[in-house]
Amino acid sequence: MKRLITALCAALFVAACSTPTAPTREAREHYESGQRAYKAENNTVAETEFAGALSEYPDYAEAALQLAYTRYRLKKYESARENFLHAKKLYASAPEALDAEYWAGMCDYSLGYACDAKADKKGADARYKPAEAAFSSVISRGYTANDVFAWRAWTRVALGVFGKAQSDFRRAIKFTSDSAKKKEWQEAVDNINKIFGEAAMQAAVKERQASVDAAKADAAKMKTAQEAFAKAKQQFEREQFGACRVYCERALALDAKHEEASKLLKQAEEFDWK
Repeated sequence: MKRLITALCAALFVAACSTPTAPTREAREHYESGQRAYKAENNTVAETEFAGALSEYPDYAEAALQLAYTRYRLKKYESARENFLHAKKLYASAPEALDAEYWAGMCDYSLGYACDAKADKKGADARYKPAEAAFSSVISRGYTANDVFAWRAWTRVALGVFGKAQSDFRRAIKFTSDSAKKKEWQEAVDNINKIFGEAAMQAAVKERQASVDAAKADAAKMKTAQEAFAKAKQQFEREQFGACRVYCERALALDAKHEEASKLLKQAEEFDWK
């Protein structure tokens, strides 16, 4: 028995040694070389070095993310997308995971755009849809960086979802101080107005107001902050930000210290184009 225990301990020690919990020296050296090459815009060398770092240590989150950025630069969108998703998994709940998911969406958008250039509508839509889903996913968790609303808007234009695209352009305008971008996105709003027509736009405004009115009537019947907040989250996920605000306000009326409702209300106010 003593011999068996000794053998097991030795095996466990070997297993532990063969699975490092931090990047090895070789992995770090590859990563640092990759960083130098990336900064010098020597992307081919950077790609090789970051890939080498991951080969040495597959759970190297920074290397996975930098390899993804490098391949995006090289327009290797398919492999970049896989690297971004790998980085997202490695970063778990860290802020970098949102960046990784956003850029995976950008890879899908770029692949869709390439299909559009070849008049491959079916192929384009197959890429634009996951791009929209990725942008929506990070937006739902409070992500506003990298012109995410504008990119989701362009994706929705490509998919023919003009009403939501217009709302996104209006939100994008709120989140930038770049006057050129503001001008570009306002022109997009105006062009969508032309596509929709004045009557259709009035109908969209009327529809929004109807959802707000319905939310007010429903919220007035709610007796607990938890119930109101649950409905607020549901409306937020549906991008019904006006209705979401109503339910958040009801939750806070029932419980003024409801921090989650207060936080969600702020987000809904930022995202709502009215």
